[in-house]
Amino acid sequence: MNPEDTKNNQPLTKRSKHKLNADVIYNFKPNSSLRFNILAEGTRKASAFADINLGSYYIANVNYRTRLDTGTISLSMKNIFDRPYRTSHGYDTLDRSLFVTYTLDY
Repeated sequence: MNPEDTKNNQPLTKRSKHKLNADVIYNFKPNSSLRFNILAEGTRKASAFADINLGSYYIANVNYRTRLDTGTISLSMKNIFDRPYRTSHGYDTLDRSLFVTYTLDY
């Protein structure tokens, strides 16, 4: 990508030239699936007012989802490899995280 401000031809802050979002989804049964996701982003400026660069990063996530009679249950692990990364200057992101979600259909 070439993220530029079209009015003054300056690079946009917080926008990298390289991004990746890839998913692999495997369906076990009609009601169950496993999703593996990789997110990656190249270096970018943190602010238009300072020379601070945010480093490049990649993270991997996995999600298992199954439908039940009354709803859906989902088990997720975000940032599987526990990689440190920042999407904004001064704000660190979560370490490896586990989530259990139940959605009730009514």
